[in-house]
Amino acid sequence: MREAVMQGLEIPPAHVRQWTLANGLELLVLEDPGSGVASLQAWCRVGSIHEDRWMGAGLSHILEHMVFKGTTHRRGPEIAAQVQDAGGYINAYTTFDHTVYWIDVPSEGWETCLDVLADIVFHATIPEEEYAREQEVIRREFAMGFDDPVRMTSQLVFETAYGMAPCRHPIIGHLEVFDQLTRQDVLEYYRKHYIPNNVFFVAAGDIEAEEVRACLEERTRSIPRRALRPVYISREPEALGRRDAHIEFATNLTRSRLVWPIPEATHPDVAALIVLGSILGGGRSSRLYRRLREELSWVHSIGASTYTQSREGFFCVYGIMDPEHREETEREVLRMIEEVKEAGVAEMEMEKARKNALSTVLSGLSTAQGRASDLGSNWLLARSPHLTELMFAQLNEATAAEVQRVARLYLREARLVSVSLNPKGSLKASSGSGRRGGREETLRFPLENGGVLLVGRDTRLPLISVQAAFRAGLFADVEGRAGLTRLTAASLLKGTSGRSAGEIADEIESMGGTLTAEGGNNSLIAGLFLLPPDFQKGMEVLGDVLVSAAFPDAEVERERKVQIAGIRAEEDDPLAVACRALRKELFAGHPYAVQRSGTVESVAALSRDDLLSFRETYLTAGNFVLGVYGDVDPEAARAAAERISGALPPGKRVFEDAPVPSFSAGPRVVEIEVDKSQAIIVAGFPGVSVHDPDRLAAELIEEACSDMASRLFLRIREEQGLAYFVSASQFSGLAGGMFYFYLGTSPRQAKEAEEILWKELESLRRGGLTKQELERARRTYLGKLRLQLQSIRSLARMQVLDDLYDLGYDYYRQTEERVQALSRLEVRRAAKRLLCEDFSVRVRALPKGGV
Repeated sequence: MREAVMQGLEIPPAHVRQWTLANGLELLVLEDPGSGVASLQAWCRVGSIHEDRWMGAGLSHILEHMVFKGTTHRRGPEIAAQVQDAGGYINAYTTFDHTVYWIDVPSEGWETCLDVLADIVFHATIPEEEYAREQEVIRREFAMGFDDPVRMTSQLVFETAYGMAPCRHPIIGHLEVFDQLTRQDVLEYYRKHYIPNNVFFVAAGDIEAEEVRACLEERTRSIPRRALRPVYISREPEALGRRDAHIEFATNLTRSRLVWPIPEATHPDVAALIVLGSILGGGRSSRLYRRLREELSWVHSIGASTYTQSREGFFCVYGIMDPEHREETEREVLRMIEEVKEAGVAEMEMEKARKNALSTVLSGLSTAQGRASDLGSNWLLARSPHLTELMFAQLNEATAAEVQRVARLYLREARLVSVSLNPKGSLKASSGSGRRGGREETLRFPLENGGVLLVGRDTRLPLISVQAAFRAGLFADVEGRAGLTRLTAASLLKGTSGRSAGEIADEIESMGGTLTAEGGNNSLIAGLFLLPPDFQKGMEVLGDVLVSAAFPDAEVERERKVQIAGIRAEEDDPLAVACRALRKELFAGHPYAVQRSGTVESVAALSRDDLLSFRETYLTAGNFVLGVYGDVDPEAARAAAERISGALPPGKRVFEDAPVPSFSAGPRVVEIEVDKSQAIIVAGFPGVSVHDPDRLAAELIEEACSDMASRLFLRIREEQGLAYFVSASQFSGLAGGMFYFYLGTSPRQAKEAEEILWKELESLRRGGLTKQELERARRTYLGKLRLQLQSIRSLARMQVLDDLYDLGYDYYRQTEERVQALSRLEVRRAAKRLLCEDFSVRVRALPKGGV
């Protein structure tokens, strides 16, 4: 039967000419006389899985963009113009394991286009002036992807299926890691990977193979072969249990994927898996389509296919359905797969699958671009131009028994990855009783009036932590209003239009809860901590405070006095006085020049109208992130959040373009007198913003320099006995920050202590951290992070603020990986940048009368 049905159906053999040039560059040419067109392609054996220390940054993808921005021979606009002048079209794409640049052109223009292709691959300049512009283009691409349910479903598959292999990262990268890339990083990556012995060219169409070889050899003769250090790429270990990820998204229908890992594209089992995919879900006559769409009407579309690459791939069943049918659809799909395992498939189904596979391949080979792409893929995967022919031979030889075998081997429930994107509000919390659950993945919901809700369900203990954060802080405290955010926060709880301060306190404490508010450098945050039965009542009080705070004059005056008393108390602390002087000098004329508590004069001048104006300006829905964490129903949290957000003024996210500090060049020294017996030395430098690529390196440097095992402590205090205390600290804001070192010493030892401190800083600036210092700082930093994340209150605060600052609520999840990946070289570069003497400020707080 099979011989009769398949007689005469085969993949035409490809008569390919191939060369390896002297510098290692490979060329494959498939002649097609009389077609009048040609497709030229450059295949670079580098993709997102090769990004090594920049894994997850999207280096391969941005490099694909940047090679079009100019070469040593052509300006950016000339590249496309010359291709178009030849009647051609140029484009590129990036995958996990390769990047391809291609030009389709009428055959008379092939030589010009081959010259352009070789030029952009081997002579790109990655212009500095174009880099920032292209970053913005890609950020818009990120935004488009975040809005695209198809793309988000695909990414959910990869990040759920892979825990070790680099395919868990998007090809475009993670936005927060992408933002850390510099033009120099891209240039170094380009120089490392875009070399002749890591690239091959493919040409197909109405061209002469020898002419193409001669032309390419002429264009690339001067480019030498170079050593290429292999990149270690981890393999995904065998799954020991099913994995699930079901999230809500701005979509109207559920998109479901049932995925099982399968081997690489060249594995002999792939042919039988392709046949299995066609039988189960390859068209309207397939088993899944007839059962789930036509008979049961549970899905709007359904299909099955294999995804293969040079490494592990997937067998996937994909469907679109109304959310109420997702779980029953999954059960029916798994039941039907069990049918295949138990009863096998019919020979008629096998023949149909083979014909469908051949038809698909032949359709792809109908154009010059399709033939070139097929040839390139074959060479990349197998270093053979005949892989497609071999694959179809395997399809033709596959038996029903083999299809049944691969279904049993690969489509086991222990290997299943089940993911779905679902309409908002469609996922219900489990109603089961018995054993308490654990911490679930945080859910993120945009609120209708603006703002964001984060829900982190954790049922291990009957506790709920609520954190409500608004951008505010030092940028809101300008024009003589220093300390305004802090005074507003303190006064929020002192009465509303419907509750007095005492009633607010009584109501919250009667629930066994706490309600707090504080003003920071970049935010105002209110925190509510309570038991689950009182959640709705507690959220009502929180909403009343945020929306209707009345700021009674008497209460504001009381809080003003407390804040001024705190400022005066700081004047008794010489270290606080020295740090105030440092900020004033370092950030002269910028909002960061004043501490968040303000000054006695500025706080004394604040009025109730200032607080009311602050509330209307900054406590708005668009400037708002609310986190609800703990033993809470996500739908109940969402309803409460919508009520609060709906009652707030709409507003918008503020300080998107916060002014960056301008630092005066030249080292400066400030000496102040304090009515104390000890001396304080502070050495300060411009620091990093919350978005700065060097932020984690700066935090490791701070960690290494601020404990009792630090070089500063051991050298200045332990060895020399010159200080009572010595340490380092920093703060990071939306538009910059400050990094500083400080010590307390006796007046007579101040000069010597300062000199040794400066020598140690110079050593740190030149050499960075030692290997031992870096490893200790790394362990301590990550240990503190894990300890901090034990508490739902700490987790809520961290995720809410990270989302508020546009880092992404799950920023901390990549922190451990990024910290582990930081090299000594990167930390040394950060130290050299941070500890720049030209912008340093030294403050000497000395007792009256001097040393």
